[in-house]
Amino acid sequence: MAGTATLTSARNPGIDLLRGLSIVLVVMHHTALRIPLEKGVLADWLPERLLYGVQYDGFESVFLFFVISGFLITSNSLARWGTLEAIDAKAFWRRRAARILPCLLILVALLCGLALAKVPHYTLEQPGQTLPRAALAALTLHINVYEARTGYLPASWDVLWSLSIEEAFYLAFPLVCLALARTRLLVPALAALALSIPIVQAGIHHQPIWFQTNYLQGMAAIAAGVLAALLIAARWRAAAVGASAPSRVFAWLRSFGRLSYEVYLTHMFVVWLVVDRFTAAGADLRTGWVCYPPVLAGAWALGWLVARFVSTPLERALLGADASRTPQRRAELKEISA
Repeated sequence: MAGTATLTSARNPGIDLLRGLSIVLVVMHHTALRIPLEKGVLADWLPERLLYGVQYDGFESVFLFFVISGFLITSNSLARWGTLEAIDAKAFWRRRAARILPCLLILVALLCGLALAKVPHYTLEQPGQTLPRAALAALTLHINVYEARTGYLPASWDVLWSLSIEEAFYLAFPLVCLALARTRLLVPALAALALSIPIVQAGIHHQPIWFQTNYLQGMAAIAAGVLAALLIAARWRAAAVGASAPSRVFAWLRSFGRLSYEVYLTHMFVVWLVVDRFTAAGADLRTGWVCYPPVLAGAWALGWLVARFVSTPLERALLGADASRTPQRRAELKEISA
């Protein structure tokens, strides 16, 4: 489908920057739901639209993650196997499992323990929800379906809705490539999926949670990323991808991007810690902006610790010598371990 063009697998600072911006907006969004900036002193100085975007565009940023995920998975697959029809499904699934499952399993176990201990913010409160069923949904790619049926889970559980969509994509991607890449059907199928969002939204507007977290809408964003990677592979030289030198001004944002998975899974622990301290101190919402720097710094630090001491070592152990086979992943593992 994509011919024999091979994308570079070196780290792309532009992609890291986009991922960093996305995860920062997600963290700020989840903070703003508890301490809104429009009720603080910043509202006296900054335009309302700017404050709204900084606070509440975090949900849309998750869909940017989907696009980036589709792009990276496709470009890395092309770099590894040359063409999508040559993809090794077992090797693909093994690498994805080694990257995703260790942190996910540990997080679900931790959340179950906190829920059993009746810790505030982590206890299931919706009448139709049970802890075993929530854990099962988190581990079997349908926590978004479970929430649509029973209501929102606590925030640290709720973030896993997007992982359900991404994991479903990871399961389907090699099978779709093997089935369609030798034909001329892959690109039309991806294009149809990418353009399906208005139709999907029109059909489910009556269910607010499912309207936001359904599989097709997430898959449409991922398909857009896959198409972008295929277009670059077909039309441009690999050297043109990420050729510009990264600016040091945004190095901190790119570091968020490199840790985006770990930060995404764990940032609510930091959000609740800071929000609870702010609330217990009886502070005025007018000064709520002071919570945002420690939340962002703490989310990055916790993400770094998880990557350095949990996800990276476990990924290496599960994959062995294959863990750093591509230059991109090798560079990422070195940066996290430094």
